[in-house]
Amino acid sequence: MSLSTFKEKILGQAAADVESFVRKHTDVVRRLHDDAIRDLRALEDGIVAAAVQEADVKAQSIHQQSELEGRSMVLAAKQAELIATKEAVLQVLTTLDESKKIELHTKLCALVADKRGTIVPQEDGGLVFRGDGVEVNLTLPYLVDRLFATYRSEIAKELFA
Repeated sequence: MSLSTFKEKILGQAAADVESFVRKHTDVVRRLHDDAIRDLRALEDGIVAAAVQEADVKAQSIHQQSELEGRSMVLAAKQAELIATKEAVLQVLTTLDESKKIELHTKLCALVADKRGTIVPQEDGGLVFRGDGVEVNLTLPYLVDRLFATYRSEIAKELFA
């Protein structure tokens, strides 16, 4: 075998070995690449799922906060309506015609008629009774406040039913 034939045979064998090596390692690299892509996609899916879950929790929190703010606004509006109603009742009582004022004053006096003391008429049409170490407030603002405190739930039902 001549040197050139031997050289060609060695080069041919080397080329075949290199080609076999490349084929073998190309498959390994391709498998590693495919595994890496699969792992990255799984990681991406996990990150997206966690982000979606976090967004859902945040959205629920925002929704609950909005509901609470809405309820708070409704309660504030109802409270304002109760106050306006109480003021309207007081206005009606303080602007009664003279005969109704006398009738109201007589009924208030009857509440303390059997007691010893002094009845002090008030500008609002009510009175204050002072006697025997006690003072009884029968002014119209106080009586309306007590009326609304006593019947608050019934008044609210009537207003907001």
